[in-house]
Amino acid sequence: MSAEAGFPELDYPYLAIGFRADYAVVHLFASAEHVLLLGSDGTACSDEPIEVPILDETGTFTADFVIDTDHAFQLMHAIILNGSADHLGTWHEL
Repeated sequence: MSAEAGFPELDYPYLAIGFRADYAVVHLFASAEHVLLLGSDGTACSDEPIEVPILDETGTFTADFVIDTDHAFQLMHAIILNGSADHLGTWHEL
C-alpha cells in the first residue's frame, strides 16, 4: 500500500510513503527534479532487498532507506502540521 500527502495549493513538496507489513519507505518530492529518500531508523537489519509500493509501482530498497510503518505515519503527520520535512531525519537525494 502507499499513502501520499501534499498541500492543495502547491504541487511541491509532495510526500509518498510506500509500506508493506512493518516496513515503509518515504520519498519527498521537493520539486519536479529533486527527489529525496529518508534514511533508515534501523527497522530493517537485513541485507535482503525490501519491496514496497511507491505511487503506482513497486520499488526495491536496501535497509538504508527502510523505516517502521508507524514511524512513517508519525512523520507524515508531523510534516502536515509543520509544513516542512527538514527536521525529520537524514534525507538522501536520488
